[in-house]
This record gives sequence, C-alpha cells and structure tokens, in this order.
Amino acid sequence: MISHIRTHIGCIVAMLLLVALSCICQAAGSAPEVEKAFVHPPDSARPWVYWFWLNGNITREGITADLEAMKRVGIGGVLIMEVDQGAPLGPVAFLSLPWRELFQHVAAEAQRLGLEVNRNDDAGGNGSGGPWIKPEQSLPKVIGSETNVEGPKRFEGVLPPPQAVAGYYRDIRVLAFPTPGSFRIDNIQGKAAYERRGVDAAREKKLPPEMGIDRARIVHLGQQRDQEGRLTGEVPTGQGTVRRIGPTSTGVTNAPSPASGRGRECDQRSQEGIEAPCAGRRGPLIAAVGGAAGQTLVATPIDRGENGSQNGTARRREEFPKRRGYDLLPFLPTPTANGFWERKPSRRITARVGSRLRAGSRPGATGPSARAGTGSCSTARPCRRGGATGPG
Repeated sequence: MISHIRTHIGCIVAMLLLVALSCICQAAGSAPEVEKAFVHPPDSARPWVYWFWLNGNITREGITADLEAMKRVGIGGVLIMEVDQGAPLGPVAFLSLPWRELFQHVAAEAQRLGLEVNRNDDAGGNGSGGPWIKPEQSLPKVIGSETNVEGPKRFEGVLPPPQAVAGYYRDIRVLAFPTPGSFRIDNIQGKAAYERRGVDAAREKKLPPEMGIDRARIVHLGQQRDQEGRLTGEVPTGQGTVRRIGPTSTGVTNAPSPASGRGRECDQRSQEGIEAPCAGRRGPLIAAVGGAAGQTLVATPIDRGENGSQNGTARRREEFPKRRGYDLLPFLPTPTANGFWERKPSRRITARVGSRLRAGSRPGATGPSARAGTGSCSTARPCRRGGATGPG
C-alpha cells in the first residue's frame, strides 16, 4: 500500500517538474518578444494621464504642444478635466462656441497622433452637474414644515412651506397626526441619509405609548387644500401637528469648476436626472467632434464621489416596494420630523432607506460612463447625437 502511494507521489512530482520545465522553456523562447514589447509597448499598454484645463486658459497652440509631448514620451490617452483651482480666469468659457471649437481641435490632433480622449462629464472634478441642470433634476432631499394646532376647532389657513433650496419644492403629502412626545431617533441625520455618517445597528428602547403615533391616526389632507395652499378642516380634541413633506434640491454644485461651467448636480438615481447632462453637455460635445465620437473621443465618465448625500429620488415610491415589499409613503415623516410613528417599524425604515441611499453615496463611488459614440448613458436612453435637444 505504501509502495503504491509512493508511486503516485512520484508520478505527480514528475508531472510538476515537466510543467515547470515547459514554462521555463516557453519563457526563454519568448524573451525577445517580451523585451521588444517592453521597449516598444503596444497601444493597449500605454499609460493615460489626467489633463487639467485651468479656468478657460486654453489655446490651439497649447493643445497641440501638449498632445505632441504626450505622444513623444509614450502616453496613450488623456482624461480631460476643466477646473478652477484658483487659476486666473482665461478667455474661453466652458462649453462656449470657442471652447467647442478647441475641443474639436483636440479630437483632430489626438486622431492625428494616435491618442485617445476621455472627457469628464462636467466642469470640475465631480458630477455630473452644470448650469443646465434644473432644480427639479438636481440632487434631492426630503424636507418638511410643521404647523401645530390645538382642537377642537375649525382650522383655516395657508400652511407655511418648508425652506426650499433653489426655489424648488413640491408636496409629496400633507399629513395630520397627534403631536408626538419628545423622543427622537438618535443620529437621524445619518440614518436618514441627510449626511454621510457612520450608523450603528438599531437598538430597542422601551418607551411610553405617547412617544409614538398609531398609523391609523394619521390623516392625509392633500384633498382639503385649495390651489393657493389654504387648508380647511376640523381639528379634533388635543394637540395636533400638520406636516408638509416633499423634495427640494440639496444645492450641491460641481466643483472645483470654473464659474461658466458651475451648476447643480443632477439626481443620479433617476433616469430623468442622468439624462439631463446628455442634453446639456454631451450632445454639444459630440456634435463638436463629429465622426471622432466613439473613435478618438472614447468615453465620458461620471465621478460622483464628492457630491455629499441625497435621501430621495424621483421614482423612489415606485422603486422602494419592488425592493422591500411595502410602501414607503406612510413612513416619510419619520426622517423629516426627527421622530417616529411606531417604534420598531420606524427604526427599520430609517435603517433601510439610509442603507439603500448610502450604498450609492460612498466616497469614491462612480456613476455610469457614457458611450461616446452614441452620446448615451449606460443606464439611460441615448441622447440625440449632435445636438442639445435632449434625450431621444
């Protein structure tokens, strides 16, 4: 038995030696090819570099000189990012006609030299953002305002709107409920994804009943307001709270960007938000380079690592049940009111909403990359190639 095992071990060792010798022979035989490829690497092995354009200080002569120098030292491609960084203001405004003509020159020179071009999706180092992003297309956050009432009485009045950013706010719901007690969920700003913060696991707390609110006592008042926002209704006995809830913009802009390219960041969790840069920037860019799109201009990445947090998106109500199996709407006041309705459900809601949103908001996370040949986003419909008319 032992002899049989030794025989097998000997065969295995012999096979391993043969394999090793074969690899050595192959390596020795390919050494000239390896040396040749090292001295004259193929285009696929050539490094790329960041090419920062500083605050509109761009010229045709400078573009040609830079690209020829890159080619001379073996660079294979560039990723262009236009930034401010305190540089003196130059004569060429971002995405203006002279800027687009210079970018056309970039594509022509890169094609002549055998280089590839990758253009960041906006001015600055994060995005996608710009002056073409409307407030309703920008990074959203859910906010609210409260009006406290005491019944029994008839209430007639205009509810104060929440503090809107960029002049944008729309109601999701107007709810009335018994005013809760003083308990508040700790670290609600982090758990509800208003800010990037570490979040600990939810812990149970024994609280008296008045600290929570039965969902059966929450009343939707949306149908009781007129076009001016005036609310009319009967207030039951006791302390009550009427709360308006809806999205506004976070106000975050792309940076460090020259002023001519600075604007709101788009909602990067909605198709409509991602398509906005297609209409505003990618279309004119592809029109400028023409047939070089997809050949020399190979991609436009979206880097969203510096945008802060967002805790809403245009289709959140439709998407949330698909992932969690229930409607999020009854729990919307939990983060906006810094409170909770039913103790266990509300802690689970803030944990789940926050985890879903934080997953896409980690520092360094990147968004989709545009296929430059079609002007499309990898998660959205194509832009119309050659114009700023928006999604097709």
